[in-house]
Amino acid sequence: IVSGSDGSLQGKNLFAYCFNNPVNLDDSNGNWPKWLKKAAKAVADFVYNIVDAVCASIEIQVGVGTGGGADVDGSVELTFYHDVYVSLDDGRFCTGHEVESKIALDDRLSLGGTYNHWSEKGDQSYWCRHCYSSDNFNAFTIMNCPHTENSSDKLSFMGIFTVNSEDEVVIGMGAGAHVGVGGHVRVGFNLSEFARRLFD
Repeated sequence: IVSGSDGSLQGKNLFAYCFNNPVNLDDSNGNWPKWLKKAAKAVADFVYNIVDAVCASIEIQVGVGTGGGADVDGSVELTFYHDVYVSLDDGRFCTGHEVESKIALDDRLSLGGTYNHWSEKGDQSYWCRHCYSSDNFNAFTIMNCPHTENSSDKLSFMGIFTVNSEDEVVIGMGAGAHVGVGGHVRVGFNLSEFARRLFD
């Protein structure tokens, strides 16, 4: 503010606070200008969207059960197992049953598949009368259930880059081992889900 020669308000620049643009700019409380608040909110929203997209795109699955064989994604596999698992998928907590019956020499040559039967996905529960009311609830019951999804990857490159059963691109790795009893672990990042959350 430039002082007036006579000390009165008339000699002062009364619009210095808004860069001499009182029509488009104002400072009602003497704090940050509105344009800066809007810019800060836009940056905060963008950062929030990135964090939300990253968290929703992380996929983790841990299962334990019975079976035989061992597998590492992208390598030789010879497995048959039935695991009960907990997972984080699309930002939701999930539980279910996974059955894998598979022989694979590499990413391109394999027989069999991986079968997924949800028990709970987020706030939705899946009660399957076909499976849970059966007197003989086992891997074969699950594989033949109409509610079971074939969750085998459609495409895979080195076991790291995959296109899953829902046509989503995922970067990740998984491994499992069963000798009577055992388990499996998978960790991945869903690139398709990340792009969907970030740009939708």
